[in-house]
Amino acid sequence: MNKNPYGDILLEIESGLWEHDYRVEEGIAESYEYTDPHFRACLKIFMEGFLCKILENMKDEKDNKKKADAVQKAGEALRKIILEFTGIDPHELHKS
Repeated sequence: MNKNPYGDILLEIESGLWEHDYRVEEGIAESYEYTDPHFRACLKIFMEGFLCKILENMKDEKDNKKKADAVQKAGEALRKIILEFTGIDPHELHKS
């Protein structure tokens, strides 16, 4: 498998977000706003990693239909959770 060219950037973003969370908790920074495009970007990043881990977990599975079904089921479950807790339908975010 190829090295992720975004790996270092992802780790830098994660570190910055943890640092910012700490600063918010300490009262020395304000929370960030996440617009719909920002949220869409977060979902894309998460889904890339999530899909990779699903397929990695199923690497010994020879049946591609089972893999596709697992990915679809996971995507549908996440869509339902996101819609339930944010009121945002991820499919609609990707139409804009």
